[in-house]
Amino acid sequence: MAAITKEVAKHHVDILSGHITAVPGEERAYVTFFAYSTEATAGPRELAEALKALDMVVEAEVLEAEVPGLIIDKVHFPPKFLGQDSVVLNIRMVGHMFSRLDEVFGTGASVILYEMSMRAGEVVARGVKAYGLDDLNTLKAIAALGVAAGWGVVVGSQLHQACDKGLWELRVQTHSRQEVEAA
Repeated sequence: MAAITKEVAKHHVDILSGHITAVPGEERAYVTFFAYSTEATAGPRELAEALKALDMVVEAEVLEAEVPGLIIDKVHFPPKFLGQDSVVLNIRMVGHMFSRLDEVFGTGASVILYEMSMRAGEVVARGVKAYGLDDLNTLKAIAALGVAAGWGVVVGSQLHQACDKGLWELRVQTHSRQEVEAA
């Protein structure tokens, strides 16, 4: 990565944001970045050629805006979270989806959301438990994954054990990212 960023800087291109993917067990890693190039000494295609000349670079590709002033990241589709295909929804969209459920199903929407959440939570818990964690560390891992996935920041939690079945329930109070940043 250092050689790549050094080459980019050499051409006076500013990296605005980027993404590095290096999956354990895979032969190649991937680096993608969005750049600001008004002060650049090389155009996008020339920069790609300069990057291809580096020993560790196998391929360099330039994607340009299809609509002037609007660049959409099509490289990272589908988005991945913990190696699994994922969907990203903005918080306003989720709010509209929940509102529509409430409009259509009334109080039944709460039951639907509860059941969906229970199933999703069970799947996540089984996946995390597969790493051999004890209950408390499983709880901490699930809370951390919730933060990483953008669901909220855990500010309090409680672990409930059902003695005979070894089942537990996670109850968390969360704040949205905006609430956390405003605090």
